[in-house]
Amino acid sequence: MLKRSQSLRNEREFLRMFEDCLQIIRCFGFTVSYEDDLYLYNLLLEFASAGILADRIDERGLPEFQLQKYTKNVLGLSLIHKKRIIHCDIKPQNILLTTDDGDDGMAEVAKIVDFGLSITLEQNWKENVGNRGTKRYMAPKALLKKEYDPGVDIWSLKCTVYEMITRKPLWESSNS
Repeated sequence: MLKRSQSLRNEREFLRMFEDCLQIIRCFGFTVSYEDDLYLYNLLLEFASAGILADRIDERGLPEFQLQKYTKNVLGLSLIHKKRIIHCDIKPQNILLTTDDGDDGMAEVAKIVDFGLSITLEQNWKENVGNRGTKRYMAPKALLKKEYDPGVDIWSLKCTVYEMITRKPLWESSNS
């Protein structure tokens, strides 16, 4: 449990860096409790009233205008990279859909979530390689355990967009 708690603490720190970014889920705070000899660390995140991108793809697919809009929203990934962070697990399950008031009424916004596997470019090489992420969306260099860079997120984003278009993953994996 300690390892998972550390992951959530790290995630909270990453989310703090993006409090004003509309394309990244907002973190309103956290709680720590002690139960059954375990410390439980909970993040209080923005409510994703429109669900998860993966469910939307599975249910009915996406019309072209939504595909374009969600892809544009997820390009908030560039803001993550400008802060020298690699997300390491971009996939439809880690993109939540919120409903915001827009100029033309209620609009859905795709937001990146789950920074639990994220790393900074400054982390040492040993921490910056290996199996971080979901194999189905991992870049070849990540699968080959080469050093991570922002390109691994771009690869994952391409796999995600492919899945949004076709409603099928680019390939199957035993660890999907």
